[in-house]
Parts: sequence; C-alpha cells; structure tokens
Amino acid sequence: MNPLVELPDQLSFVNLILQASPLVQGVMALLALLSIISWMLILRRSRVLARARSQATKFETDFWKGRDLNGLYSRLNGQNKPPSGIANIFVVGYTEYARLRRQNLHPDSLVEGC
Repeated sequence: MNPLVELPDQLSFVNLILQASPLVQGVMALLALLSIISWMLILRRSRVLARARSQATKFETDFWKGRDLNGLYSRLNGQNKPPSGIANIFVVGYTEYARLRRQNLHPDSLVEGC
C-alpha cells in the first residue's frame, strides 16, 4: 500500500466532522476548546517561571557580589512592589537579623534566630 495515495473525499478531516452526529461534534468542539485553554495556561505558567528564574538569578548575582547587605536590603525594601521569591526570603531574614541584633544576643543565637 502506497502511503502517498490520497484518501477519498469522504474520509477527509472536514467531511468526517461535518458528517458526525451533533453529540460527537459537541464533544470534539469541547475537546478543542479545552486544548486551547490548556495551551494558554501552559504558556502563561512558562512565562511566570521564566520571570521568576530571571529574578532569582539577578538577586543571586547581586547577593554574591559581596557588597553591603544593608544596601541590598534597603534597595529591595524600597521598591514599589514587595520582593518575591528568594529576594523576599532575604528581606524577611535580614529584617529578623536586624531585630535580633538590637537585642545584643550571642552571635550563635543571632544566626540561629534568623
């Protein structure tokens, strides 16, 4: 059997859909709609994950430069929107560190508290 042989018009994709019962057409339309919605969600989630990965990489680069952590904290805390992801973990940890540091705790207790 030659795979390049064309199918009769009765077996074309459009004709199969048009000749199907209304129930089958409804199920196919529902499946097509759900497929489109699924791909929209997949693409949206991939953009969110890419943005989060980019923000995490940028924060890690800034953090490991070894500059003043107080300056990094001030910059992150002074933004219009609150930091997210790993930057938020840093801000919360540094806030706790500053609070405990004012209590003149032993350095081991200070690190453990953060």
